[in-house]
Amino acid sequence: MYVNPSATGDLALAHRTRLFLHTRGICGAEQVAVKTAGGTVILCGKLASRQDKWRCLECCRHVAGVIRVIDQLQISSATEGTV
Repeated sequence: MYVNPSATGDLALAHRTRLFLHTRGICGAEQVAVKTAGGTVILCGKLASRQDKWRCLECCRHVAGVIRVIDQLQISSATEGTV
């Protein structure tokens, strides 16, 4: 059976990114979907505030192996107008 080394690396990067977000205590980070491809991390989902979104993006930029972060995160409509 052939295992694509790039796919294995992408799975490991996604796991490291999820773990890093979890350990940082960002509210709602457990709801963020993390997809990876060749060092690029794509984040999708909704967070409660712009601050949570910013913290999530900054944390991902500091994970070993991350080259680029694509932000597809949204702020939940209930808190969008507040900051």
